[in-house]
Amino acid sequence: MSKAMFGRRLVDGFTMSIVTALSLLLLLYVSYGDSKRTYEQLHIEKMIANGLIVQTSVEKFLRDGLPLRQYAGFATLAGPMVEGEDLDVIAIYDQAGRQVFRIVDKTALHLPDPPALIKTIKQDIEIEYGQKYYQLVIPLRTRFETVGSLLLVTPTDIVTKRIRTVFHPLLYMALGLSAVFAVLPSAHWSRSISTACKARPRPRQSRCHNA
Repeated sequence: MSKAMFGRRLVDGFTMSIVTALSLLLLLYVSYGDSKRTYEQLHIEKMIANGLIVQTSVEKFLRDGLPLRQYAGFATLAGPMVEGEDLDVIAIYDQAGRQVFRIVDKTALHLPDPPALIKTIKQDIEIEYGQKYYQLVIPLRTRFETVGSLLLVTPTDIVTKRIRTVFHPLLYMALGLSAVFAVLPSAHWSRSISTACKARPRPRQSRCHNA
């Protein structure tokens, strides 16, 4: 096999590795987007579940005819939720958007201002998708009216970090497979050339006889 043929095989192997890498990276990109949306939804559902626990307790207090500012169990109930990494802030605001209670994760920095949703409280749970934070607003009602809102704040990068933890090994695996596709064809054709050269018959040497 000629050197030109070997060179073409090397180019083919390199091309195969590039195509493989691009295909795997595209697949990872699509999977990353789908996984991020799915995990984001799961994370928000977890926020809602925590919020509903606090809402149920507060509304039970309100429906006994007691004012929102006299609710005494907020720190005990919401404190452990903020101690984890999922939530940075849990707060309660009155109907005019004034802060009544607030618990903040001590490690949280540069927290966002409360959303305008706390001043225009609706009947349903609402969420504001910010660039750095999700802000969830849950209405608080008495038997007759809405008297305030519950705000839960969580950083968006918690979703990104957990997804990257899963996808980083897959990225390295994809690059490794691409390298394998580049090396194997070259090694195969190199062995083929070596075998062909060994199998090629050597020309017979003529012997000269003196008369």
